[in-house]
Amino acid sequence: MYDAIVIGGGIVGMSTAYHLVRDGAKTLLLDRRDPGRATDAGAGILSGDTFAGDSLARYRLGVEAYAYYGVLATALRQAGCDSGYATCGMLMVAPAPELVQRFERVLARIVDRMKGRVEFGSDEFREITPARARELFPPLGEMSRVLFHGNAGRVEARVITDAMEKVAIRGGLTISRHSVTELIRDGSRLTGVGIGDAIYHADNVVIAGGAWSRDFGEQLGVEIPVRPQRGQIIHLAPTDQFTANWPVVSVVSENYLVPFEGSRVVVGATHEDDAGFSARVTVGGVQKVLDDALRIAPGLIDAEIIETRAGLRPMAPDGLPVIGDVPGIENAYVSTAHGANGIMLGPYSGKLIADRIAGRDVTCVLDAFHLSRFAG
Repeated sequence: MYDAIVIGGGIVGMSTAYHLVRDGAKTLLLDRRDPGRATDAGAGILSGDTFAGDSLARYRLGVEAYAYYGVLATALRQAGCDSGYATCGMLMVAPAPELVQRFERVLARIVDRMKGRVEFGSDEFREITPARARELFPPLGEMSRVLFHGNAGRVEARVITDAMEKVAIRGGLTISRHSVTELIRDGSRLTGVGIGDAIYHADNVVIAGGAWSRDFGEQLGVEIPVRPQRGQIIHLAPTDQFTANWPVVSVVSENYLVPFEGSRVVVGATHEDDAGFSARVTVGGVQKVLDDALRIAPGLIDAEIIETRAGLRPMAPDGLPVIGDVPGIENAYVSTAHGANGIMLGPYSGKLIADRIAGRDVTCVLDAFHLSRFAG
C-alpha cells in the first residue's frame, strides 16, 4: 500500500513524486518512457515576467513557477545534484517590420503586469538597440525592435528531471518502468492501479501522463481533453563560439534560440497539430526550424547540426494547464496540458499537487486550471 502513485515520469510527474517523497509520502512512480514525451524535447526557456498570453491566471502561475526554479535548484544542489538551471537573461525580438505591432502589444502587456515590481527602462528591463543585441548574441541579424529582460533563464529539462529522480530515489521513491493496464474505480474512489497481473493500491493517485493523459481519464469515465501537438527542435554547435553567456532569444512570432554551455544553441520549434502520436523528426520540420532560425540569426549558417528532437506537447482546448482534483473521484488528481510551457511550469505544478495532497491550501492558485471548467 502506497501513500501515492504517480502515473508519468516526465518533468511534471517526476516533480510531483519528488515533492511527495520530500513530504514523507511512500510513493510509487509508473513511467513507461513513451518515445516523444515533451520533457525530452523541451528547449528549457524560463521567464516568468515575459510569460505572454491573455490569461492573467497563467501569467501569475508562470511568475510563481519561475521564482520556484531558484528554490528547487538550490535544494538539488544541496543534495549534490546539478539542476541544469542558469540565469542568462532574454532578448524578445521583432526581426521584421511586420512584427513591430505585435511586439508593441506584447511589450505593453508585460509593462502593465510588472507595474510596482520592475520599472521599465531599468538596467534589467529595457529596450536596447539591435547593435547591442548583436553584442549579446553575435549571430543575430537585423532587428526592428529588441527588449532586454535580465530576469530570465534556461534549464536542461532532462538534467533537472534526472536530478529530482536521484534525490527522490534516495528518499524512498519506487519506480516501475511498466505500462499501466488498468485503473480501478469503485464509486468515488480510485482503488487500484493495474500493471499486467499486479494491482497496486494507494491513498492518492496522480495522473501526469502528458499527451497520453486522456487515455487514463477514459478508464475512469472522466474526460481529460488533452491532445498531442508535435514540436521539433534542433541542437546546433556554432563554430568557434562560446555560448554559455548568451541570452535566450524569443521571437514574438513564437520562434526561439536557447544557448547552453558547451557551444550549443537549441532552435525551434514547430507546432504541429495533425501529427497524432508520431514523434518522428521530419524533413519538413527540420527545414522550417532551420529557416526560421536563420532568418533571426543568419550567423548560425555554419553551425553544425548535432541533434534533432521531437516531442508531443499535451494541449487543452483553451491552451491552459489542467491541474487539480479529478471531479467525482476524491483521491485522484491530474496535472497535464502544460503545452509549450511544460518545462517552465512543470516543477512548480508538481509541488502544487503534492501540496494539495498534503492538505495545504492551494485553491486560489489552482482554481483557474481545474478540470471542471470543461464541464457542459
